[in-house]
Amino acid sequence: MGRIDVTLVSGGMYHDIDFARRQLLDLLGEHDEFRVRVQPDYEDTSGIAASSILVSYTCNLRPSLDAQQQIRSWVESGGRWVALHGTNSALDVGTPNGVDSPRVFPLWADTLGSQFVAHPPIMPYLVEPATTGSSPTSRPSRPTTSCTCRSTPTATHWSRSWKPRGRARHEASSNPTGPPATTITS
Repeated sequence: MGRIDVTLVSGGMYHDIDFARRQLLDLLGEHDEFRVRVQPDYEDTSGIAASSILVSYTCNLRPSLDAQQQIRSWVESGGRWVALHGTNSALDVGTPNGVDSPRVFPLWADTLGSQFVAHPPIMPYLVEPATTGSSPTSRPSRPTTSCTCRSTPTATHWSRSWKPRGRARHEASSNPTGPPATTITS
C-alpha cells in the first residue's frame, strides 16, 4: 500500500491533550503507510485538505467559520474524518448553570452529526453491541458504530438533551428486565 497522509488535530481544554496526542501518534505509527502531521487547531485547512484522513481529539476547540466551511467541503469531497471525544464540544464554564454548551457552530455540528451538550453522570455503565435481530447472539450490523449502554435511570437524563443531526439516529427504550437502555447508531 502506498503513502497515506493523515492530519492529527489535538488541542483544547479540560483534558490531558498531550497524553491523548501521544497515544494517537503511537497508534497511527503502527501503520507504516501513514505519514502524520500534527496541528493544534483546525485553522490550517490547506494542511487538512492535503490529507486523506483527519483524526481529531479536541475539547472546546471552536474553529472559525472559514475553517468549518473548508473542512465541510473537504468531507463532502470524500475526506475521511475520525472525530474523537469532544470534537463536537463548545463549553462555557463559570456560567450560572456551571457549564453550558452553547450552540455556537451549527455548521460544525451538522458536519459531525451532533453537538455535545452534557456528560452523563460519572458512574459505571455497561456497553453491549447492538444486534441486528432479536436473538442475543445476533451480530452487530455495524460493530464500530453501534452500541447499547445500560445504566441506572438517573444516568439516562443526558439522552433527552442529545439532539441527533445529519445521519445519526438515537433511540431510547425501557428494558423490562433491567435498567433503561439507550441505543445510539449511525
